[in-house]
Amino acid sequence: MNPRRITVMAPATLATDRPARLALPARSVWPVPAPPRRAALVASVMLAAAAAWFAGAAMAPAGAAAIDPDLARLLRLMALLKLAMAAGATVLVYWRLGHPASRMLASLSIAATAAMAAAAPLIWHLGTILPGAALFHAGLLGLLGLASTDGTPLPPSWRRAGPVAAPAPSERDRGDG
Repeated sequence: MNPRRITVMAPATLATDRPARLALPARSVWPVPAPPRRAALVASVMLAAAAAWFAGAAMAPAGAAAIDPDLARLLRLMALLKLAMAAGATVLVYWRLGHPASRMLASLSIAATAAMAAAAPLIWHLGTILPGAALFHAGLLGLLGLASTDGTPLPPSWRRAGPVAAPAPSERDRGDG
């Protein structure tokens, strides 16, 4: 049985106008197919959020009673904002897992996204604000670190056409006229 191969186009050389082809085994580039990775992402985010909800509910009654109602409203709004950011990060990681990625990148992205998703329920219960904030910022910094080391090129629609040149000075700017 032949393993499925991914064909990568190499840039054209000066000697020929046809690009060289390099065939790589699919396993070296994409060790796990996208659907199991995406399913693992969705499952881990949902499980982390549910576990954080029940953990926060168990620990919250002692700390939530002493909080001012206005502060409680503000903190719950912050929890909703963190939930929206975690949802956005989940969508981006879901998109990223549809493309070739190493196991390490995929698993760390899933763990960081799950940490961000677990933060919002902890903050919502008001008794576990510090662990929630720590989880959210650890997940956010982890995703930013992973994104900075990821070598995936941007889609063509996101790339700039080329370097932006400075506009030529007009006659009025030169002071000649």
